[in-house]
Amino acid sequence: MQKFTYHCHTDFSDGRNTLEEMLSQAVKIGFDSIGISDHLIINDLIPTNRTFKQALPVLQNRIAEIRNIAQNYPLKVLVGFEVDYMPYAGWLDNFKKLKSLLDVDYLHTGNHYFMEPDCSKFISIYRSKEIFSDMTRLPEYFRRHFQTICQAVYTCQFDFLAHIDYARWSGLMKDGEYKNEIMNIVHALAETGTAVELNTKGLDSTGSFYPSVWVLKELKAHKVPLVISDDAHHVSQLGRYFDKAEDLLSELNYSYRFSL
Repeated sequence: MQKFTYHCHTDFSDGRNTLEEMLSQAVKIGFDSIGISDHLIINDLIPTNRTFKQALPVLQNRIAEIRNIAQNYPLKVLVGFEVDYMPYAGWLDNFKKLKSLLDVDYLHTGNHYFMEPDCSKFISIYRSKEIFSDMTRLPEYFRRHFQTICQAVYTCQFDFLAHIDYARWSGLMKDGEYKNEIMNIVHALAETGTAVELNTKGLDSTGSFYPSVWVLKELKAHKVPLVISDDAHHVSQLGRYFDKAEDLLSELNYSYRFSL
């Protein structure tokens, strides 16, 4: 069974435990390595959001803190971030500059929002069923969401893609919908050689993994390398359902695996 995760969060972003608590738990459950990947969400267009200039010293200090604390634990600790890609003009150039100044081991991308075309307004997918006001525009938002993910993959700036069909958590999308858009992402992953994750957190939020089985079969057919992730926001979630994930991958004979 895979004995590491590259996708987990601490109280630096929206996790509920400190870095020290997450590392201690990783050692306790027998992980041989762990990647800390708190959220990196930067949008210069929204006044309440952190700008690239503001983010740089904060992220540099956090990276240094992780590397310093990691020395006290008997496992390999990698530093990464989960990046929400923003498709507005200039964002990618600024992101590349920021990336060049950060001492990170990896980056993965995961999109958590519905956006307006100009990225000036965001709707959390997790809360969209409560706050979405115009259901007639829902297909437009879903298609743009998946197009943004596809665009992020084609930038080749990320080591793997997180929760490809996370939008199912909204309760506004049925499994199997937006198949063409999701297949475009599968093709992008295959063409760029970007890996994808099997996110076990989906079992709690939707009753099935992210991605669902039909997507996994397509990913396998396109030989996309895969890594199991727990997307842990609490110590109790580290390594959770990895056994079930391994069983499913064995059942599908999914042998293309990714590791750093």
